[in-house]
Amino acid sequence: MGRFLKYILIALVGFFTLVGLAVVVGIGLVVNELDDARLPGMEAEFDAPDRMLLAVNLGGPLPETEMGGPFTREASLTRMVRALDHAADDPRVIGLIANVSGAQPGLAQAQELRSAVERFREAEKETIAFAESFGAMSGGTAAYYLASAFEEVHLQPSGDLAITGLNLSAPFFGEALAELGVTADFDRRHEYKGAPEQFTRAAPTLPVRDNYEQMLDRFYETVVRGIAGARSISPVEVSTLIDNAPLSAQEALEAGLVDALTYPSDLRRDRPDALDATLVPIDRYLPPEEVIDRLEAAPNVAVVPVIGPILPGRGGAPGFERSETVYGQDLADALTDAAEDPEIAAVLLRIDSPGGAYTGADAVWAALGRVKGQGKPVIAWLGDVTASGGYFIAMAADIIIAQPSSLAGSIGVFSGKFVAEGLLSDLGIRIESYSRGENATIDSPVDRFTVAQRRKLSDMLDRVYADFTAKAAEARGLSEAEIDAVARGRIFAGTDAGANGLIDRIGGYPEALAVLRDKLALAPDADLNLFPYPPPPDPLEALLQALQSGRLFAAMGELSRLLSLLGEAEALLRTPGMVEAPRLDLR
Repeated sequence: MGRFLKYILIALVGFFTLVGLAVVVGIGLVVNELDDARLPGMEAEFDAPDRMLLAVNLGGPLPETEMGGPFTREASLTRMVRALDHAADDPRVIGLIANVSGAQPGLAQAQELRSAVERFREAEKETIAFAESFGAMSGGTAAYYLASAFEEVHLQPSGDLAITGLNLSAPFFGEALAELGVTADFDRRHEYKGAPEQFTRAAPTLPVRDNYEQMLDRFYETVVRGIAGARSISPVEVSTLIDNAPLSAQEALEAGLVDALTYPSDLRRDRPDALDATLVPIDRYLPPEEVIDRLEAAPNVAVVPVIGPILPGRGGAPGFERSETVYGQDLADALTDAAEDPEIAAVLLRIDSPGGAYTGADAVWAALGRVKGQGKPVIAWLGDVTASGGYFIAMAADIIIAQPSSLAGSIGVFSGKFVAEGLLSDLGIRIESYSRGENATIDSPVDRFTVAQRRKLSDMLDRVYADFTAKAAEARGLSEAEIDAVARGRIFAGTDAGANGLIDRIGGYPEALAVLRDKLALAPDADLNLFPYPPPPDPLEALLQALQSGRLFAAMGELSRLLSLLGEAEALLRTPGMVEAPRLDLR
């Protein structure tokens, strides 16, 4: 019976593998056909809509870049910014309508999008933001800060405007761990490196607390000034409204924070100019054929995402899932390929990382040196957080650009371990340990550091901190004393980071393009062909790699999600050039 079940299982696995391959091959063919239909040379066969109204739904956190697998189609921040800049010069596009219900952008992300919307408005395009409610639980302040950049802000009559301000919360587990019999044994360089304090203390030390307060002050000032300028209200009045929030929809209207109380079905009804326009999701928008032709002939710039925590080594075979973790050696390999690729003229790093493994960050830093060694400019364009290992990577760039609310710095290091000896003892668990070598237990979770081991840990932290600060000082043109004054684990809002020499310019995507043109000795209005790098894997190749790495059932589980693409692709292929959404999904 066991052998029979084994044969049945093998047969089923083989059958579903073949079915999976057939489905992915079919999907790959459809997607390839879809991609072919969008190539510049094929555009002439289709009649693109003469009048388009771009639409975007911004529910939940906003992805930074096109980091997903081959089947991911989403309105990432970089895609939206680029689409809005192209659409600003496209006479077919009459405006933008955005549903920001539940939007949860970071402040730096919101600033990036606000700037893109403002550039779009300068081209005399209509911009409308709508929300069912700006709820406190879904980040109402950040969502409204973004919406305030639009010409019109509409709120559902039953909604609220919870611009309740900004809150920074950090749990401290020191006492709880002690009660459990767990010792958090960490060391750091230096007093502003606050991360380990969450495990070693019941409250932050004064330097860490002051650092947090200073950051929050900068962020709050930015939000208040941004809303005040956009809505023609004094900053004092905005602060008063924040202190009195949440506001009802009617109170928000009377305060001048919204322009109309509107249900989603009425958004276009009173706009004859918009009724005859095709509603096009922003992630489906393509610039005119002649623009695409021009971009493809322009210098190639690899947009390399550095998104998420940094780990050493490699991440294994890629799959279909979104990856928001940086594996140092994988990224270093990709950058080495970019350095050696004669078709790549420059690299634009999009960084949103809190840091991570020193060795992983250092591998990427070295690879960026190889890119620059080939005479290719490297520009770092910072997102919400570029701290510790994230900043270690950024400082290898020729120029660092950040928004006023980007976090940058945290030049410091910490390490240690959790010792569960007391907890295990309380549970009646006895650990018998045998070792050879004086420091064999240095990573043991049941043995405290010996005096010699603690000295080794301290020496390692000193060595890493010295390497970090020396490289930062050289990269930023600062003396040892100057870099120490802004290091020691401190983090800064973008504005303060600029004043302290840690970044070069305040700004975002347009500033990054301007610097790239300057570094490439191009005219100020020259085209640049930006593309995600490394490119997403081929659909069939991604599945085969998933199968080869032993993730068969994970790969099979992905197929159900991918099947939905067949229906989407069929609809897209029937549409002349663009996708027409019958209505803006505001649910």
